Amino acid sequence: MIFGLTQSFAQCNSTEDKMLLIGDSWAFFSWTGDSYNENFNRFGFSDLSCYSTTGLAVNGAEANDYFSDANRKQELIDYVSTHPELEIVHLSLGGNDAMASWNKNMTDAQEDAILSVIMNDIKEIIDTIWFYNPDLDIHISGYDYSNFDETVGTALFPTLHPFYGTWDNMGQPVAAEVNSILAKATQVFADSAAAWDQVSFVNNLGLMQWTYGQTTALSVAPFGTYQPLTAPVPGGFTDYPSPLDALNFGGMDSFHLNNNSYELFIKRHFEEFYWAYFRNADQTFIADDSLNNGWTTSTIFGDDKLELGNDGTSNQIQTILSFNTSDMPNLMKASSASIFIKRTGLTGSNLQPENLYVSIKAGNFGDDIQLDANDFNDFGDEIILQELGTEGQGTILSSKKQYKLNQFAIPLGIGIKFNLKKRLAISLEYGIRKTFTDYLDDVSGKYVSPVALAELRGPLAAQLADPSLNQQSYHTEGLNRGNANTKDWYAMYGIMITFKPWKESKCPFFQKGKRKR
Repeated sequence: MIFGLTQSFAQCNSTEDKMLLIGDSWAFFSWTGDSYNENFNRFGFSDLSCYSTTGLAVNGAEANDYFSDANRKQELIDYVSTHPELEIVHLSLGGNDAMASWNKNMTDAQEDAILSVIMNDIKEIIDTIWFYNPDLDIHISGYDYSNFDETVGTALFPTLHPFYGTWDNMGQPVAAEVNSILAKATQVFADSAAAWDQVSFVNNLGLMQWTYGQTTALSVAPFGTYQPLTAPVPGGFTDYPSPLDALNFGGMDSFHLNNNSYELFIKRHFEEFYWAYFRNADQTFIADDSLNNGWTTSTIFGDDKLELGNDGTSNQIQTILSFNTSDMPNLMKASSASIFIKRTGLTGSNLQPENLYVSIKAGNFGDDIQLDANDFNDFGDEIILQELGTEGQGTILSSKKQYKLNQFAIPLGIGIKFNLKKRLAISLEYGIRKTFTDYLDDVSGKYVSPVALAELRGPLAAQLADPSLNQQSYHTEGLNRGNANTKDWYAMYGIMITFKPWKESKCPFFQKGKRKR
């Protein structure tokens, strides 16, 4: 597989909403910060997107009253009922319920009772979704540790802090105490997801600690430090709060993350769950042989990295990846494939996606499987449009048979020749050819149903029959794709220079008008 750049322009593909986000303030802030769609793009799903509104992702919402707003309930019902392309609902609820009900002096039994009520309320919401769309999967989002003790307890005027009332109602717990109830709630989320069909969960506790660390001494107990990338995930350091660097409003918020932190929070959901979920691959192949993967120009190559683009001079650089697909069953027909590259570092600029092209070839580029400069000018396998039947030829979608690849043509043309010198001439020629086919460009009749064509000929046939399928609107079935009433013509023109490398020979029998005897 070879990656290169071209200067041609391509339109950006539209996206299809596959995820619905509902829930509380964690849903609201992560949605308004575009954390979901940014991660769709990061993980290679640029054609997929997440849908929500400020009526479905609501700051302050609780599981026990999420449906108390009739308009909110109806908006959710309307969306899941009328969007068959939707696959999963990302649900963030329960945190506000716990903070509003829990106190640090409660017994284990009282805590268990609170969490049981929360999960019953969440299950009621899930059951409502399934009533209107039973095929939807549900993903419970969960939370990360808060920071009440430091943000409120050490404030200049603690009672004026927006979260003072919440912290005080909980009994002004320290980090270890409030972390304990969140850890218990997280375990309940995990147990419920394991017990319920079509429900999943990712434990992100400690992610903010792992990301930012506590590089300066904590101003509250336990007053210590730890470096980034040292906290265990999931779990974290249960006696520490989430670092101030992770929190909203410059570290003043006690419970909500900033935009960057929410993006990282959702990123781990993609790492642990969504990447595999949306790939839905029947088989995965990894390009792990470094000797066959790397970069190449027309003269040099290397296997130390993946390099692509322009090196600042006139040299274009291509990336080559090799995949051993010998384990693929012989009778298996691949209808689609996705390429995922995990980037650990970047030198230079990000690629502009409209200039990227991918060539695929069975076997190898160049002379052999090993990477070398000969791979640069090799081309991928060609696609024979005639075999795909892009207008339904040879299927029940059309009365036409597949067109022939060899056709007769009638040549017509005109030209002129100038002798510049005795042995040098130049000629101009223009020619046209009348053919007896209307499929020189694979276009003649009408568009057929893309769904039916994909079923009969595969998704590639539908895509090449109408590339606008990726746009918001596309050509409808029965619309003219070409003009079947006329046959194709093609034209050519050329400039030819003729040079005679030797002098004209003189006639052996006649010279100066006299005949030799």
